[in-house]
Amino acid sequence: MEHRDIPEGALPPPPPPDRLERMERILEGILGVMNQQAQQNQPPPVVIGEPARVGPISIKDFQKMKPPTFEGGIDGLKAYNWVQGMEKIFSVIQAQCPETHKVVLATYNFEGEAHRWWLQQREREQNMNWTRFKEMFYGKYFPQTLKDNKCTEFINLKQGNMTVSEYDKAFTDLSQFAPHMISTENLKARRFEEGLKDGLRKPIKMLRLPTYTDVLNVALMAETENEKPNTSGNEQRRQVSYVPPRNQGGSNPYKKQNTGTSGWSQGSSSGGNQNRPCGKCGKVHTGQCYRDAGACYKCGQVGHLMRNCTNAPRPGFVDRRATSMGSGFVPRPTATTSSAQSSRAKLDSGRRQGKMFAMTPGDSQNTNSVVSGSDA
Repeated sequence: MEHRDIPEGALPPPPPPDRLERMERILEGILGVMNQQAQQNQPPPVVIGEPARVGPISIKDFQKMKPPTFEGGIDGLKAYNWVQGMEKIFSVIQAQCPETHKVVLATYNFEGEAHRWWLQQREREQNMNWTRFKEMFYGKYFPQTLKDNKCTEFINLKQGNMTVSEYDKAFTDLSQFAPHMISTENLKARRFEEGLKDGLRKPIKMLRLPTYTDVLNVALMAETENEKPNTSGNEQRRQVSYVPPRNQGGSNPYKKQNTGTSGWSQGSSSGGNQNRPCGKCGKVHTGQCYRDAGACYKCGQVGHLMRNCTNAPRPGFVDRRATSMGSGFVPRPTATTSSAQSSRAKLDSGRRQGKMFAMTPGDSQNTNSVVSGSDA
């Protein structure tokens, strides 16, 4: 190869064409290998928003979710609840449950009369979707007449003797048949409010609560407060006053008597309690209870009973036995102790007086039993 000197400052001559082509092919091969390696190491692209494609759920897997069964019968509420239970499960398995497959899964849980009805309908109309199935199902087991009756029940619903919780449950069950009457929160709150009993409705209505939940919460709280015993308004305030004991048989007048209240009696600030019977003897009286103290009702002394009493009656004593039996009442004679008999004998001897009889001259002539005579 001939070597030529290149002048200073001049560019080298370009390489021959065949050499350039070889270099380009080499570079293209290197880039191709690098691209292949990059594609092998890169993960597959993810498409956002595309649902996973799975097959319809099997009946075996569907039955594991315990769907409700239906046996038939013209019972609108029962039929409505059965459809609601099915749609609750369908909302969970939407991707695995096309519209036509819903009918297959739901009707698998028909029994008795409902199953026989479905066999006839399936022959007439095949490949039925869920919307069409509900129309036919409600037409058979929940006709429009029953829907109108449920709507009327909701209109006339009142709390009555129900608790607020029971009334709320009935309100929720029936309101689904009259959605046009509770289309807004305000309408729902007013409708629930109107059905409450008078004792709850009137104070709650004045608050004008905006939502149904607010009305329900206030009604529950008011009901709880009404059930609590009134400890401030109706309870009588107890007043304590001291009743001095009587001087009983020379005993210490300041000695505490066993009256059950330690010498203190409980009264009331209101006058109405003065006419209440005593809790010990059942009689109406003021002050100390003689039965509780073991004292005589007549004289107020201890040691004997009223039927054996020979003492003078205490001031204000009225023998109710005499007034209740009439003027001819005679107290029943009772046995007394020897000491009481001796005391009565002494009292009678000291107070004994002579008896004198007065007669007229005509009386002595008209009887033969009169002994006449003169003093010597």
